[in-house]
Amino acid sequence: MRLNTLILTVLIMVCSILVSACSRQEPAAVSNNVTEAMSVASTYKRAELEADLPAAQEEIAVQEQAKMDEIRSLTTSAFFDAPANNKGYSPAPRLSFLKQHNLRITFISFTEMNTTEASVGLTYTGTLRFGEAAGDKLTLEGTIQLIKTGGTWKVDHDNYNTADISGLLDNSR
Repeated sequence: MRLNTLILTVLIMVCSILVSACSRQEPAAVSNNVTEAMSVASTYKRAELEADLPAAQEEIAVQEQAKMDEIRSLTTSAFFDAPANNKGYSPAPRLSFLKQHNLRITFISFTEMNTTEASVGLTYTGTLRFGEAAGDKLTLEGTIQLIKTGGTWKVDHDNYNTADISGLLDNSR
């Protein structure tokens, strides 16, 4: 009888441990959503802020149009067309031309804030390089919200230190 009780006790403990371990795991769908959303967020930030050095000032408009086309596909219509979003995604080519250097995000890291099946909120930090000198960089910090529309993740909100980029443009004039 004691052996049966011992076996039953051990079996219950093992089952409890398994149930506890399984309940702590993140659902695969939510984990995949975060991974996919982070990928879209990274692509968006690179499309928005990276730029090749324009050969001439006239090339800035060409790069700006290419950025707008790429970013339109990565964002919701409401975000892309918002009046507050009137920057036209043009600071990167202009800044690249003023600094006479390519703009590259050399580091970007995302941290999950809140997640549902249809939305993912992330915070991020990164480094935007616009030259080779130690001071030729800008730290990016912000939050980005993505929503799933038609099975595709799209940026619906992005708030970061844009004033620092504007400051670089103002100081370069």
